[in-house]
Amino acid sequence: MPISTNTLEHLALFTLNKVPAPLLDVFSALGFRIVQAALRLNVFEALRSNPLTLEDLAQQINASPRGTQILLNNLEALGYIQQHNAHYSNTSMTTKWMLNSSPRSIAVAFDYWGRVLFEHFQDLEETIRNGKPTSNYYNYTEKHPEESQVFQDWLVSAARLGIEEITRKIKIPGTACQLIDIGGGHGLYSIALCHRYPELSAVIFDGAQALKSAHANIEMAKLGGRIVTQEGNFMTDDLGSGYDIAFLFNIIHGLSPEQNIDLLQKVSKAFKSGGSVVIGDQLADAKGGSAVQAIIQIFGLTFFHLLDARVYSYSDVVTWLRASGFSKVRRTNLVENPGISLVFGTKD
Repeated sequence: MPISTNTLEHLALFTLNKVPAPLLDVFSALGFRIVQAALRLNVFEALRSNPLTLEDLAQQINASPRGTQILLNNLEALGYIQQHNAHYSNTSMTTKWMLNSSPRSIAVAFDYWGRVLFEHFQDLEETIRNGKPTSNYYNYTEKHPEESQVFQDWLVSAARLGIEEITRKIKIPGTACQLIDIGGGHGLYSIALCHRYPELSAVIFDGAQALKSAHANIEMAKLGGRIVTQEGNFMTDDLGSGYDIAFLFNIIHGLSPEQNIDLLQKVSKAFKSGGSVVIGDQLADAKGGSAVQAIIQIFGLTFFHLLDARVYSYSDVVTWLRASGFSKVRRTNLVENPGISLVFGTKD
């Protein structure tokens, strides 16, 4: 787990300021790389079924016993593995969050964020000096299919963390039958809602690279008759018409205020009378403790650096919705995915 402190350590680090607390950031960064190495070596997958001795594990991951022992010492100190009678096994945390077979696995986060950090953050200082980035990450992924796939895999992993709560909180009226999932990529939200509401059908509107993930997920869910994809640029291309509900999940942070108003006005024109929009995103004024607030700020800087984007406030979203012909605006914060909010609006 992330490097944590006991009561005495917390006192020395934070209350008395006797020990340099910033070193936790330094060693947490090293910890990230260590866990990434364990994932690349398939350590956790090797320990998935049965505890193994050092020698057996080293053989399975094709590594030296000495190197494996040093790695295991680190993983045990970080809370990812445990040792009993000279045998090593995964902790419950690792079993739930780090195994490929777990439906709630976030293991891909180490691959995706490792790429972002080591390949795309080298010029962060220049972005800060200039007030804008030198490139756009979305444009980069369209030209690099491998990176796009890892990005989509991360979005799928992140979506699964809160998808049950999201589908509970989105109520589809009995008369609603057509959904457009704008920038829907993997399509998991549309799939979950179509499973929950048999009368619902959906269009997932996104770029070609992103929709590769959607095609596979729709086929796996056996919903090809009710969910279709539409390739295009949702800012410049026609969205179609006759929709009852629209999703904009993880979209608004990548657009300027003017672009968000333009997009919401396009959505409004694509609706039947009384259509509803659901916006899901990180919001700057989301409720939460110090960890949530820090993560929101980190996301804000990341959006700025990769996309010339930002984290907006709820009041910003309300302003755009009202300017685009929506009323009855309300918000709900997600519990299982802290920092994420759903904002609902109804076309006037």
